[in-house]
Parts: sequence; structure tokens; C-alpha cells
Amino acid sequence: MIKTEKPIHTNRTLRKDFWAYSLVFLLIQCVLFLYLGKAYLNPFDFVFTFGGDGAFIYYNMIFHTLYGDGVLLSSMNYPIYESIFLTDAQAGISLLFSYLNKLSWINFNPEKVVGFSHYIHYFLLGIAGILAYKSLVLLKVNRLWAIWMSVLIVLFSPLVLRLNAGHF
Repeated sequence: MIKTEKPIHTNRTLRKDFWAYSLVFLLIQCVLFLYLGKAYLNPFDFVFTFGGDGAFIYYNMIFHTLYGDGVLLSSMNYPIYESIFLTDAQAGISLLFSYLNKLSWINFNPEKVVGFSHYIHYFLLGIAGILAYKSLVLLKVNRLWAIWMSVLIVLFSPLVLRLNAGHF
């Protein structure tokens, strides 16, 4: 007789996971709010850096969103151009914004580019917490500990401290 394993998810565990995912996401967002203050509530009004690499990231992301097409960043290495993946332009976000900017009903300006990129970073930190939680649960860590540890793992990552410095 072949032994079958128990299913990984039942309705009860899915409900528990939903509440745990929500709690992890909300805890991370609350700590980000406490850490960033007004910059969390009004990301369109804040630029975290005015020089160095952070300014370079903002400039390339804004330029490619407004004037770029495809994966070549035309603000660098003229006339050959540069691949956006080899620059500090946050290629995934810049390509998405560039595509959305081409749509007639969305018009990006520099403030929108900066604000939406901040929103994406805040959101993705919450998603990273959910993935950390799920990893800990798969490693058979107690669910309550997994909630707290996933929040700490994400919030102690260097990216969180660099958010306020403008270097993503």
C-alpha cells in the first residue's frame, strides 16, 4: 500500500497564513512609517538625496521614464548609449514607468517618478517580509516566532537604512 503525505495546505492553514501575511506586511509598514515619518505619507514631496549615487539613480530613472525607449539609456555613453541594466537606473522600475508613460492616460513628471518609486520600495519591503515568513515556516519555525523574525530580518537589511539615504 502506498502512503500518501498530508497536504501542505488546508483551509485552516490558509486562513492562518493569510492573517500572518497581513500582520507581517502591516508591521513592516508601521515601522517604515515610524522610521520615515512624513516621507512615508507623502513620498511625492521627498527626495532623499541631492548628490552622489542617489542623485544619479533619481536622474537616470526620471530621464528614462520621460525620454527612454526600451533597454537603452540614452542619457549615457552618447552616441552608443548604455544598457539600463548596467547603470544605477533601477531598470525594472524605469522600464515599467517608461512603458506606462507611453500610455495616453498616464503622464509622468519627475515628482511622480520619484513618488511612485518610493511607494514601490515600501510595498516590496512588505512582500519581502511575507517571503521571509513563508521561508521560516517551511523551515518549521514556530509561526509566532516566524512572524517576528521575518519582520526583523527585513527591517535589519541594509536596504532599509539606505532608503533614508536615497541609495536604493
